[in-house]
Amino acid sequence: IVLADGSIVEASADSAHHDLFYALKGGGGNFDVLTSFTLRCFEIGWGGGAPSEGRLLGGMRLMLSKSCFCGLAGNAGGYRNLLTKFRDYTMSMPNEISADLMRPCKAPVAVQFLTYKGPIAEAKAEKKKWKHALGKAMISTIKVKSYFGIQGFVGRVAGKDMAKGMHERWVSMVVNLPDAAIEVLARAEQMAPSGCQAVIMCQRLGGKIDTPEGGAESCAYAHRGGGFWLVLQVVTSKVGKLEDPKKAALADAWLTNTCKELEPHVIEKGVGCISPGTTPCTQGAGAAVMFPPVNVFGDAARVEKLRAIKTKYDPTNVFKAVENGLTGAHNIEPDRV
Repeated sequence: IVLADGSIVEASADSAHHDLFYALKGGGGNFDVLTSFTLRCFEIGWGGGAPSEGRLLGGMRLMLSKSCFCGLAGNAGGYRNLLTKFRDYTMSMPNEISADLMRPCKAPVAVQFLTYKGPIAEAKAEKKKWKHALGKAMISTIKVKSYFGIQGFVGRVAGKDMAKGMHERWVSMVVNLPDAAIEVLARAEQMAPSGCQAVIMCQRLGGKIDTPEGGAESCAYAHRGGGFWLVLQVVTSKVGKLEDPKKAALADAWLTNTCKELEPHVIEKGVGCISPGTTPCTQGAGAAVMFPPVNVFGDAARVEKLRAIKTKYDPTNVFKAVENGLTGAHNIEPDRV
């Protein structure tokens, strides 16, 4: 680690710089420049196969959001019902499952991404619940496959477009999903700006992340009990083209209005939160990136601890230009947070 005064130190949980080690895990880029680290890994895979390709059960479920063919296909109740099922199931699902729900706005479909990081027999038994618990899938790629095959899915689907680039506006937040919040999202999905590609993405947090080996205060991470990670995204240009100002204005209006309605359901004491009463932080080309001056590091005791560490290692606030993307973690200054 290179400190603000140019000195180089090593930090670990049992070193002289254990306080810095604590702060780095959740405190953002406020304290130093990290040049190398040792990461504890675990073996991937539970279903055999080549040692370099640990296998697990996972994939995608493509779902019609409307009932059709006399109820034999599709799902009655639309996106509202699918999101409700997703919330209810994921709140009590096994820790081994990662679950995402993506809704292309105004489209007749929704997409679930599911992986079970555990024994294959247990995974297959849990999979049997998904049709009833999560809705009927029109197309499913769920099967035992390589971890790397699952991780490479986005690149295979959208790699060429992503390489050329596109403009987008988005906002992210950590939320609870009571029925009132689901109603907001169901309305927002139908009110997405015309002529723009808009998506609502929802990911369940929690699981093992809530019960770290060293306890919740073993690091400065503030996502314990985080509920759901919600991202609202609007593409405002064609692939490889300049941003369309009209689309950008429509996107900003939709994001602002939706965030305002979601404010009562935002979890305030968590990284990436949007505090009620603040303007949402929209990201994208041409957008003013301004993080609201709210506490995203958790309770008051953690904030004071981080400020003391900042004062110790960076008293003149050398590392003040902090932008941590989706986390929304802002700068910690020696005299204030």
